[in-house]
Amino acid sequence: MDVLGYIDRPDVQAGSGSWDAIGSVQYQRGVAIGALGVMVTGMYRLNGESSLGYQFGDDASFGFGVTYSTGPRFRWSAQFAWRFVGEDSFRGDAVPWTGLTTLSVIPGIRVGLTGRSVLYTYLKVPIATGSSGSPLAPTLDLA
Repeated sequence: MDVLGYIDRPDVQAGSGSWDAIGSVQYQRGVAIGALGVMVTGMYRLNGESSLGYQFGDDASFGFGVTYSTGPRFRWSAQFAWRFVGEDSFRGDAVPWTGLTTLSVIPGIRVGLTGRSVLYTYLKVPIATGSSGSPLAPTLDLA
């Protein structure tokens, strides 16, 4: 609810108001002697319905990538990431302009700093996007 006690839009609420189940797996392994590695990630979130009848769409993602070390401080990475978010529903009816499917390529670099600190940055570039008519499809994401 907002400061006046009215129900606010679900996408700006602090939480979903429902019980949700989340599962994820991550795997990374060196392929060659320390220089080349592969990684696989997966996640699924099964969303429940809030007491007000709103349910966010289930969320699934899968990623695959490779890493390559060039010296003790630099590790380069390249990933493909797929994400599917189902349509939201309100009291059993689909909510327009919700739901999303994306396929992205994500180059990144990890730099070892002093001590145990590292800096990691990446650029997520969507190469294929599908949505339920939403004008809010993702574009570039730099982190």
